[in-house]
Amino acid sequence: MLGLTAILIACVSIISLMVIHELGHFLVALVFKMPIEEFGLGLPPRLIARKVGSVLVSLNLLPFGAFVRIKGEEEKEKKEGFNTFPAWQRALVLVAGVVSNWLTAVVLLTIVAGSWGLPYAMSDEAIAPQAQLQVMTVASNSPAEEAGVKSGDWIISVGTSEAMRVTNHLSEFTEFVDLHRGETIKLQLEKPKGLVAVSLIPRESPPAGEGSIGISFARVSVQHYAWWEAPRAGLMATVNQTIAIPLSLGAVFSGWIHHQATPGASLVGPIGIGQMIMQTSQLGWGYLLQFVAMIAIYFSLFNIFPLPALDGGRLLFLAIEGIMRKSISPKIKEGLNSSFLILFMILLAFVTIKDVIHLF
Repeated sequence: MLGLTAILIACVSIISLMVIHELGHFLVALVFKMPIEEFGLGLPPRLIARKVGSVLVSLNLLPFGAFVRIKGEEEKEKKEGFNTFPAWQRALVLVAGVVSNWLTAVVLLTIVAGSWGLPYAMSDEAIAPQAQLQVMTVASNSPAEEAGVKSGDWIISVGTSEAMRVTNHLSEFTEFVDLHRGETIKLQLEKPKGLVAVSLIPRESPPAGEGSIGISFARVSVQHYAWWEAPRAGLMATVNQTIAIPLSLGAVFSGWIHHQATPGASLVGPIGIGQMIMQTSQLGWGYLLQFVAMIAIYFSLFNIFPLPALDGGRLLFLAIEGIMRKSISPKIKEGLNSSFLILFMILLAFVTIKDVIHLF
């Protein structure tokens, strides 16, 4: 999948996750018979609108996700509509978007488990003849990048011009590379287009955290599942990723705070995410669906974070109002939401500029 097809897949993937998020809000609000005024695909200005029952369904010009407008949701006073419903119902509507994205990840990983199998990292000591070494990240301007090594490549064998050795152990590969720093070595890689041989020279004094050839890699085994086992496997994989992502993010932030190298970690925006989806799509549908599932989990975790303007922030306001037994001043809510949105837009602009520069 290359070129225009890959770009289209990236756009559809990101927009679909946004639409699913808003659809979650919409469906739960519908269950509680809240007065939904509009469900819009894309953002205004409006192109087409039709009444479906009491709800206005619109198609809008800007293809950036979707939105749900519930009567009274933005009202400053608790007079009618959304704000008159019980707090637990409003909370369920708010959390429904997060749950929708999370369930999307479960469905996608279930499809992967039943169709292509799910990859699992194996320890070097585990007896796993079927395991292979897979490249996870490739550092910029490293020998591996210059040789054409890509994330997702499988390392089949390593050697010199005289002899190659098949390996599926992390320690064996690392020891060989370290013993041949400053010398030309060869890697046999399995890529989507087939087996490819590349040559590179491991660095004698690599940057901190990058290693002599500039890759991070793992010993991976792919577990295949029957169709009746796939849903449980998809669910467990989603749960494991939901736990692993905050832990890995915590490690990255800790590294940044302590000025430690964090190879492969960077802050990306919509353009960067789209580029990664495009790159992953070239590895095949199995890899693509796994990556989109991971993004869906990231969306869920980000939106549930208790920050103003996010679903998690609105849930926090509801919880505080429940404890205090009185409403928070609308001016305070608006001030916090506006301040966070401004900071978020500044950060998004900075990251987007960085992503654009990185493209060239």
